[in-house]
Amino acid sequence: MNNRMFWRDLFSSVVFLTFGLTGFAAIFGNIEADSERLAAKKHWLNVFRQELGLVIYVIIVLIGLYFLAQSWWRQTTDTTLYWVFINAQFLVLIYSNLMLKSVWSFVIAQSMGAIILGGTGSMSVYT
Repeated sequence: MNNRMFWRDLFSSVVFLTFGLTGFAAIFGNIEADSERLAAKKHWLNVFRQELGLVIYVIIVLIGLYFLAQSWWRQTTDTTLYWVFINAQFLVLIYSNLMLKSVWSFVIAQSMGAIILGGTGSMSVYT
């Protein structure tokens, strides 16, 4: 029975991460395309100004995943879904690192990620 629960948890975690992060990437792409269109229309040359919507979106997703992880941590003793949310935060940070072009966008996203992951206890001096 325990082996069956392991595979069920593993499958549900993979499905959640696949669909959840595919949705994140799709919305990220839509915001990026709209930002580029708006930048061309308004003649913005500053890359950070073009990516401001993306940075805000990444921050909102990180905060949302943080609150989901913390609420799940308090609700149950099964920590599987808690670690899925923590891993989703890492994947959102990695994806945003690869897609953001501005140094300031990178610094803001990484700073927020460090604050969020430091608040979960998954990033400390000992780990």
